[in-house]
Amino acid sequence: MPPGADRPAGALHHFAEGTLADELRAVGTWLDSIEARVPDGAAPALDALRASVAVAYGGDGLPEGFVHPDPVPKNMIVTAEGPVLVDWTSAGRGPRLASMTLVLRSGWAAAPFMKGYARVVSLTDDERDRLPELLFSRHLIGLAFRVCGDPALTVGAAKKLTALRRKCEATARDLAQV
Repeated sequence: MPPGADRPAGALHHFAEGTLADELRAVGTWLDSIEARVPDGAAPALDALRASVAVAYGGDGLPEGFVHPDPVPKNMIVTAEGPVLVDWTSAGRGPRLASMTLVLRSGWAAAPFMKGYARVVSLTDDERDRLPELLFSRHLIGLAFRVCGDPALTVGAAKKLTALRRKCEATARDLAQV
């Protein structure tokens, strides 16, 4: 591991320092901070979002590795030898699968990414079992970010939670076949 990189990592450094679990804790404070700005009648929806965030899974206990917090196409340079990750800001030690949720939730990139990853690393049964929860957590963070930017979205966002969970379960099932 590079010097100075043995620190908790995996959270999007734009949102929090540390792991995905730390990012989820930060999201809880974001949602608390907009309570006065949610539309009348939207308090139950905000409570539903907060409750989902409070129990969301951040990858604690899963195998760790040296992780890039956002291994997405905009942080890759394609070379003759293949893609190379850049922007290692906030890289360090964290649950390896949790740090990949940004790319694994992508419709077009998830399967090729997982296929390439599987050539080097075998996921544990626990990682496979927890993937739907990790994907849901990553989507939930994005949803909460949008709600914090526009509290008028609170009710609609809360209504999406069940469908979002189902989508994450389906994505994880598809990726298990890769």
